[in-house]
Amino acid sequence: MAKTMKLAIKNDATPNPAFGENDTSSDHFKFRCYYVVPDNYDFAGNSSTEITGAEAAEWIQKLNDRGYPQELSLDDYKTQKMEAIDKRSGELITEGGFVYNGKTFSMSKNAQLNLLGINLKKNNAEILPVIYNTVDNSDKETLNSASDIDAFFMAALAAKKSHLDTGTALKDSVRAATDKAGVDAVIDNR
Repeated sequence: MAKTMKLAIKNDATPNPAFGENDTSSDHFKFRCYYVVPDNYDFAGNSSTEITGAEAAEWIQKLNDRGYPQELSLDDYKTQKMEAIDKRSGELITEGGFVYNGKTFSMSKNAQLNLLGINLKKNNAEILPVIYNTVDNSDKETLNSASDIDAFFMAALAAKKSHLDTGTALKDSVRAATDKAGVDAVIDNR
């Protein structure tokens, strides 16, 4: 079993933001941080789980040196979850590609840049025709006009937007969570 040890640096101690989140709820404490430690952790005779001042700074260093994890604040926990959602959205975009005329095309970062460049110059007849190979190189698509390029570009954009929109819906649920259990309840099974 584990317990949370709350360490707080008083205003009169040397403030160091690296020790934890800025606490605006109290004039007594300048910084707080929380560690998850085993129940049998030896606090060298200190039976309290709240330690302040210079002693707290010493305990923070000891706990960090011994590898005990600092517990994340709810905001940091939400940020971590949203970063994972963003990462998954990026993977879905770049790995999944998009479908146009029944064929699957790449959405790698390089492919997106190429497509954006072609779309910007679609009204320049000198670039036509534009030929794109399918992601598995088994087929190709020939774009003969600005309207072909526009339709191809919009298919890619729709696929990308779909992944971003589902990510945003998940992030909205994370933002609405009022505790860590609520954040954990948001499952990205896309």
